[in-house]
Amino acid sequence: MSPEGMIPPPLPREAHTELDELTDDEAANFYRISSPPPFPGEGFGSASEDRQEETLPVFGIAPIEFPPIEISETLNPETLSNLRERLRTSEEHDLLTKEEKIEFLKPEVLSALSTDEYLNLWRRLSPHFTSHVTRQGYRETFSTDHSKGVGEFHNGFVDTLRTGGDIKSPFLLKNGEGLGQFEQEIITFLEELDLSQLESDSSGAEEYPQLWRKIKNRLTASFGSAPKIPDEAALHLATEKVLTAYGAEQDNQIFYVFPADMVASQFNFAFNGSQFGQDFSSPPQAGEGKWNDAFIWDKDNPFQSSLPVNSGIVFLPKSTPVNPVTGSKYSEYYIKEEDSSDTIVATTPDFTITSEQYWTEYFTDHPDLAPKHIVFYDGEPTAAVQSFLQEHSIAGERDDRASESEVDEFSDHLISDMHTDNKTNEMEKAALARGANAVAKFLQSRPDVDYRRHLQEEDMLEIQSLLS
Repeated sequence: MSPEGMIPPPLPREAHTELDELTDDEAANFYRISSPPPFPGEGFGSASEDRQEETLPVFGIAPIEFPPIEISETLNPETLSNLRERLRTSEEHDLLTKEEKIEFLKPEVLSALSTDEYLNLWRRLSPHFTSHVTRQGYRETFSTDHSKGVGEFHNGFVDTLRTGGDIKSPFLLKNGEGLGQFEQEIITFLEELDLSQLESDSSGAEEYPQLWRKIKNRLTASFGSAPKIPDEAALHLATEKVLTAYGAEQDNQIFYVFPADMVASQFNFAFNGSQFGQDFSSPPQAGEGKWNDAFIWDKDNPFQSSLPVNSGIVFLPKSTPVNPVTGSKYSEYYIKEEDSSDTIVATTPDFTITSEQYWTEYFTDHPDLAPKHIVFYDGEPTAAVQSFLQEHSIAGERDDRASESEVDEFSDHLISDMHTDNKTNEMEKAALARGANAVAKFLQSRPDVDYRRHLQEEDMLEIQSLLS
């Protein structure tokens, strides 16, 4: 470490980053924060208030402007024409090649097909399916690890249709404008943060700057089995099963089904239940259903992961008696807390229609919201999907006709370990870079803040590396 008041010697060439652009005085200030930061009664803190304002160092790392992300999902008419020609001229079970799957199974292509064309295409694919349950009506189903919104009315299906018809990742739902909005929310968080609370370790240990650690924990700390950023950026699907526990009303569940080949060919993917045998052809082994979670990410921009409802098949309940106004089984449904216990209060409507009647009338009144591919079903959801696929010669006798598995065929899209794979590490790095940029913007906008109280030298170097 250079003596106080002296300019440090140049870093080794391979370590040079934005420090090369600092003035001598800025560089000296930067290196001095390697020493214990000054606190009241020591060094800087002992100067008069006026003197402190005069000598506050300028934060020496400039924020950067990230280039805009270009997203293109425009349907190529030639692709659609080629697919229709392929369906017209080939045998019904003449399986698509890997190259054809990449070309023809784009979500925008599937969204343009009629339902008959869609099923005709699926007969040329693996019979395996993925599903995503939406929440429409009062939530009465739940699991021990996921019970948010129980007893409340949810409008998830209709809201999805009203807001563009895309199923979106948790990240995209919160940050519709992408990483730019994500970064701005971190700046807002910093502006509302009481910095004085970060000047010492709340455990009573030796004082040290904590601002960057606070931001990093906010972005990366997770109680789940998967890293936080990749988890939130992913769209979550189940394999070979419909997870009704994440839905709303029993016998009134609404869910989407997508061919496994479409997901494997168009997205990067990982299986949270891989240690229990999960892949596209199988859910986790019996007793481990909570691990049935396939993570999928847009290959080009994982923070924009979504699936159009029209690229899948929407399964709607058929014979369930429902409220003709809301489509729910109930007039009211809530949980009443009484004597330290919860009691379910549920009433059913005096007059009902079938769920099929309700949704048929709803889409007649709102034709712009009607999904492209609809199936009305009765019975247990997973069994209903399996029966549907067999009835349409997609599954059943031809189960063994699929070529290699989806995972093997698209192994370059597989993320086998979300903690170590370069793809997920790059997601975390991109989010941390936005956090670093937010810190740089915040500190440059606050000349009254002595950044040496809140950042250590290693913090500065990490921020600098993320922005390089």
